[in-house]
This record gives sequence, structure tokens and C-alpha cells, in this order.
Amino acid sequence: MTAIITSLDVFRHRLDSGEAIPFQGMTLRGLDLSGIDLAGRVLADCRIERCVLAAAQLRGVHLQRSVLHEVDLRGACLRGAGFDRALLSACDLSEADLREAALTDVRAQGLLLRGADLRDANAGEASLAESTLDGIMADGGRFVGTWFTHCSLRGASFRDATLLKACFRDVDLGGSHLCAADLRRASFERADLRDVDFRGCRTEGLRLREVQLFGAPPAQ
Repeated sequence: MTAIITSLDVFRHRLDSGEAIPFQGMTLRGLDLSGIDLAGRVLADCRIERCVLAAAQLRGVHLQRSVLHEVDLRGACLRGAGFDRALLSACDLSEADLREAALTDVRAQGLLLRGADLRDANAGEASLAESTLDGIMADGGRFVGTWFTHCSLRGASFRDATLLKACFRDVDLGGSHLCAADLRRASFERADLRDVDFRGCRTEGLRLREVQLFGAPPAQ
């Protein structure tokens, strides 16, 4: 039977137990961990539900294969964190620092990532659906084969990013910056591309279908 931790005292006791992986396979539920320092800790293969980790120090934390649902990570430092093959739903990562984070093969739905910093992050083969990524900074990031479906990316910055074979379907990219991005074999389907900066992009094999390219984007 999976252990469920709902007490902050129990959480801290296990955290200080000296075990290398104190929470493996456990469920963390309803904990207020605002501002906590878990830098470098291993939280892989966990379920984290309805927890608050706003402004937490999570640099280099290991969350591989974990399930995160309704987790508040606003303003958290997740630089270099490992999310590979994690499942995220209804989480708030607005203004979070995700620079150099590993997000390969992540499956995410209903995220808020407004103003998040994903510079030099690697989200190859990830899938983001029904999420708000307005104003994200993803310059230099790797998004090879990444799917963005029913997402808002208004004012996002993907300068010098690798978007090889990425798919943007039913998205709003109005006013975004994709200058010098690698868009080879990428596809945009039913996408709002008004006022997008495509200068210097690599576009061999780029596919466009039912896109809006002209006119000012609607006011935010």
C-alpha cells in the first residue's frame, strides 16, 4: 500500500531521516511547503497532489516519473531540475525559474507558465496541452519533437531555440519571438502567427496549415 504523507511534521521527519531517497513511491498531499529548500533532493517516482511549493528552492531536484497535480510552484527555483517522463496537470509554474531543466517526454495538461524562464531547457518529445505559456523565455531551449496543443504562447520568446519537428496545433503565438530558431520540419496548424518575429529562422520542411499571418494580434 502506498504511503500518503499529509502532515508537515512527518514530511520533515522523513526529510531529515538520512535516507537517500526518503519519499520514493510515496504520495505527498496537501502540504504547504512554501519557500522550503529541497535543492538536489530526490522526489522521483512520487505523487505530489495539491501541495504549495511557491518560491521554494528546488534547484537540481529530481522529479523523474513523478505525478504532480494541482501543485503551486509559482516563483520556485527549478533550475536544472529533472522532470523526465513526469506527468503534470493543473499546476501553476508562473514566474518559475526552469533554466536548464530536463523536461524530456513530459506529459502536461492545464499548466500555467506565465513568465516562466525556460532558457536552455530541454523539453524534447514533451507534450503540453491546454496550457498558458504567455511571456515565457525559452531562448536557446531544445524542443525537438515537442507538441503544443490548445496553448496560449503570446509574447513568448524562442530566440535561437531548437524547434526541430515541433508541432504547434490550435495555438496563439501572437507577438512571439522566434528569430534564429531552428524550425526545420516543424508544423503550425490552426495557429495565430500574427506579429511573430521569424527573422533568421531555419525553415526547411516547415509546414503551415490554416494559420493567421497578417494583422495585429488582439489586445492582451
